[in-house]
Amino acid sequence: MKRFMLISITCASVFAFIIAKDRASIGNNIHLRTQINKLDVFVSSEEINVENKYIKVNIKYPVIQEVNDKSIQNRLNEKFKKDVLYFKSEIEKQAFEAYNYSKNKGFPFMTYEVFIDFKVTFNKNNILSIPASYYSYTGGAHGFTIIRPYNINLTAGKEIKLKDIFKEGTDYKTIIKNEIIRQMKENPDEYFPEALNKIKSISDDQNFYLEDGNIIIYYGLYDIAPYASGIKEFKIPFSMFNTAVKPEFNH
Repeated sequence: MKRFMLISITCASVFAFIIAKDRASIGNNIHLRTQINKLDVFVSSEEINVENKYIKVNIKYPVIQEVNDKSIQNRLNEKFKKDVLYFKSEIEKQAFEAYNYSKNKGFPFMTYEVFIDFKVTFNKNNILSIPASYYSYTGGAHGFTIIRPYNINLTAGKEIKLKDIFKEGTDYKTIIKNEIIRQMKENPDEYFPEALNKIKSISDDQNFYLEDGNIIIYYGLYDIAPYASGIKEFKIPFSMFNTAVKPEFNH
């Protein structure tokens, strides 16, 4: 039992490694291309499907086109692909080991699962925001989902940090913190008793993604609330910052 608990826990660390930094697919992979959105750039999807005796995989990851700088476009597309393939390969390794362990010990085995999908939430002024949902099931009562945000300045080819959205000198962290606390107090039973302590400061690497007219601050499973409450998201309208939001994000 401890073995399987440890395997489940590693899913979060696998994803953490992806954010900080391939193995060939197992089974038959089917690659499909579909149009998702078109505003400033064209975003399509590639799909990878695998199913065998120990794992089921369905992955959709973004592919961008029509970026002015093709070297940036190619580098970002390679990043999207590399991230999903790394996640897939790590869960495949765990699945294969767990399947053989269960078979040797005569234990029942539940097929592992990997599902990855994404949505385009902001695409204009050479700013692209794509929250990608990484789900894995590695045994136990339920799976685990992590949101990986891709907030990208397509001109510079760099990921956008929270501070990059606001004009210099803006006390954006206090505004965000106070609005999150206000929203949490509307439904206090959904959160851990100590959750407010975690919100007292907004870190420089706080997870977020963009929508038209809003920034979405979010916290992962178990960060501030029980699993049943899901990933907690807080919509912060740009209007709360008056004129402090840089024009490329708010026009």
